[in-house]
Amino acid sequence: MDQQLIFAAKATDERMYGESLIDDLDIQLWNLEYGDVAAHNYQIWEYPSGKIYNIESDRELSHDDYSTPHEQKWLPTLVEVDVDRLKVKTAFEKLTE
Repeated sequence: MDQQLIFAAKATDERMYGESLIDDLDIQLWNLEYGDVAAHNYQIWEYPSGKIYNIESDRELSHDDYSTPHEQKWLPTLVEVDVDRLKVKTAFEKLTE
């Protein structure tokens, strides 16, 4: 099977949950605001490898710029932080039911 990317978001319990399958990573990242990225509110999960990536900014911005979309003042980067095949597999299966 080819790799499939999953968009994960932090819930109120501070845990990350798979939210949706990603058709186009660039479009998914384009919609993010700096403040959410700085707070580590989102991750990208890779199925079937189980790799988990934090979405981070290539630079720090002032608090006044927290609602800035990435194309204006910053660029998102993916940083691998973990591998959890079971967590990612479970999310993938739930999203493809």
